[in-house]
Amino acid sequence: MRCRRASVVSLLALVVACAARAPGAPAGFSGFLDDYSLLRSGGSDDATLVYRAADVPWSSYDAVLFEPVTLWRSGRHRSMPCPSRTSSA
Repeated sequence: MRCRRASVVSLLALVVACAARAPGAPAGFSGFLDDYSLLRSGGSDDATLVYRAADVPWSSYDAVLFEPVTLWRSGRHRSMPCPSRTSSA
């Protein structure tokens, strides 16, 4: 009985920990963008703030180029080394 109770509590904790959460308000702006006034509130499936240009001629595109991600650190962690590989896709 004790083992079963521990299993139920563990399962409940896992479900609560993995539950989807709504994004909160941004803590502040980092200075990365020049004009933050172009950002708008995102939808339910978007990031908190998004930028979308309405006048983009999407039909003129015929390919998408994906490049490797470059990690730039700032603030108090900028002098710490970046991990060479943290995950693989």
